[in-house]
Amino acid sequence: YHIVHVTFKNHGCCGHTFPSIDGVLHLQKEHKFTHRDVKHIRLATYKAGLDIINNANPEGEYQAKFSIQYTVAHALVHGSVRLNAFLPERLNDADVRATIKKIEPVADPELSKGYPGQRAAQVEIELNDGRKFAHFQPYRKGDPELPLTDEELNDKFAELAAPVLGNAAAAALLQQLWNTEKLANVDYDTGASAKRAAG
Repeated sequence: YHIVHVTFKNHGCCGHTFPSIDGVLHLQKEHKFTHRDVKHIRLATYKAGLDIINNANPEGEYQAKFSIQYTVAHALVHGSVRLNAFLPERLNDADVRATIKKIEPVADPELSKGYPGQRAAQVEIELNDGRKFAHFQPYRKGDPELPLTDEELNDKFAELAAPVLGNAAAAALLQQLWNTEKLANVDYDTGASAKRAAG
């Protein structure tokens, strides 16, 4: 199926920010540091994307979604960049805003040559204690070359569908989607599914 060869967005923002977000989260998970431990972050990525997302002082939800500084800082502080990243209280979060000041995005000539076939980032982080970490993120998590796990897809589906359908109906629909090839038809009644799921 061709659907498995598309990118599933893992973050609720501009896709050009993704490799940097993924790289920072990878280093944070591997080395167990917090945003408070960070002295400096250097994000090297492709120029075509950076021209769109280089905004160290975003105002409002739309600008924040297109700010590599804001989205990376939010990921480092809160662990993800999902819908709640753009609530007013998050946009004005003092820890996020302080972390933004530690971020230096740069256009990398070699990574720029790879675009659009490859959307990559080289992330380098220096901590207050002098330790330095680096990670090359060759693809965005969710790209066909680096697909989301089933669990990650389930989490994203629940986050987006449950507020609209309710938890029970969203869970029932998710089960149907994972078993589409076994369905007699593809009609979906959210009310009936919710009742079945509730028992």
